Amino acid sequence: MSNEELAVLIQNGDREREIELWEQVRRFAMKLANKWLAAFRSRSDVEFDDLMSVAYIAMCEAVATYKPDSGSFIGWYSFYLKDGYTTLYGLRTRRTANDPLNNAISLSTPLDDNGEITLGDAVADPNSTERFERVEDALYRQELHNALCEALKIIPAEYLSVIERRYFNGQTIKSIAADLLTTVNEVKRCESGGLWAIRRSPAINTLRSFSDFDFYKGTGLSSFKRTGTSIQENYLLYEENAEMCDQKKMNFSDNIT
Repeated sequence: MSNEELAVLIQNGDREREIELWEQVRRFAMKLANKWLAAFRSRSDVEFDDLMSVAYIAMCEAVATYKPDSGSFIGWYSFYLKDGYTTLYGLRTRRTANDPLNNAISLSTPLDDNGEITLGDAVADPNSTERFERVEDALYRQELHNALCEALKIIPAEYLSVIERRYFNGQTIKSIAADLLTTVNEVKRCESGGLWAIRRSPAINTLRSFSDFDFYKGTGLSSFKRTGTSIQENYLLYEENAEMCDQKKMNFSDNIT
């Protein structure tokens, strides 16, 4: 069900749909939250969990005023989201509490020490959000494609054909064996050899940056009480465990050889 349809259902009293809508828009909120955290690194009083709490409240506020003829819900939501983040950082009070004639300031007023975010950035363009998402996704895919192409250059020639067929063409091991007139075990050997070559190379660090880490899972208070770690600490542990795993595999291989 689309965001717009869920918003209408919630307005009509189906409050249980709020969680479903939140699941669909939270990644957008996460992306924006991480950008604000990066822009205000010196603000230790605001954490990722604070921004996500504001994001949920902003979603509820956006639902209350959303109209189908307003366009996409995500664009409408982004206005409330940025307004909430701006208020959280204490950059300005809500506009309804101010007299615009007495408190008007330029939209070019910088909101951070580096001048990278201006007041105008806090005012969302409902028509630009989806276009921005498309451009961002296209850049992500292009960067991933370039990283994979660089990784392929590292793979020895005897393994390259198997890796390309397996992970670029989507072939099964049996079909690869049939095409290359070889055995299944030989294909598995080439696959393992090719992947191992990538793991031992510097390219693994670049590829790991594209790994899917859920920045929302485990951000609640109950999760913190249970584990004693924040989302930022969990991410660092995730990275450290990946590096330790690769190191153990390398040591094991060196011992064998």
